[in-house]
Amino acid sequence: MIDKVRAGVLIGTGMGGLTVFSDSVQVLIQKGYRKITPFFIPYARPNMVSALLAMDIGFMGVTYSISAACATSNCCFYAAVNHIHQGEADVMIAGGTEAAIIPIGVGGFVACRALSQRNDDPKTASRPWDKDRDGFVMGEVAGVLLIFKHYNFVHAMHQLLPSEYLGGAVNCDAYHMTDPRADGLGVSSSIRKVLKMLGWHQKRLITLMLMQLPPLWVI
Repeated sequence: MIDKVRAGVLIGTGMGGLTVFSDSVQVLIQKGYRKITPFFIPYARPNMVSALLAMDIGFMGVTYSISAACATSNCCFYAAVNHIHQGEADVMIAGGTEAAIIPIGVGGFVACRALSQRNDDPKTASRPWDKDRDGFVMGEVAGVLLIFKHYNFVHAMHQLLPSEYLGGAVNCDAYHMTDPRADGLGVSSSIRKVLKMLGWHQKRLITLMLMQLPPLWVI
């Protein structure tokens, strides 16, 4: 059985409720403030994604959200594990969600020149590790992990192949709003933190999760 008082939710989002925000602005302009939905403020807040899930399943433990653009989900995983390690929770649902494909969302990313311009060749537009990449391709997604400390909980949830979290680190590039440091110091220093925490001669397989979001790195 899950002790719901010690079960939390930590799901983040980079943009928050962009659709309800955009729709409410249009209503304000066209019909006036009295026609704005009363759910505008609650649904526009990034933390509402965690709050709604917590209310739906009855988890009463640590529940909030993190917003760190492309590194959001990894930051949530890192923080959720720390809550468990510190004895503040037994179980955490952690991850991220995003739904920004609406005119203002796409237009905003176009304006900051973040999207790929390979419109004539869409099959090769998404090339995150290519030296000739020219931007990313937008998508909408939600993904979460169930994080827990004790293996006996696995059997209770009928999970057969859990993954093991060995360690993590967070730091800051302190360099640019969108571009990573050219010398790679941000990610390399974060890797060093993890290796030092685990021990330089760690023999077990280490899976490093790298998410490039200047000025934030999560491993």
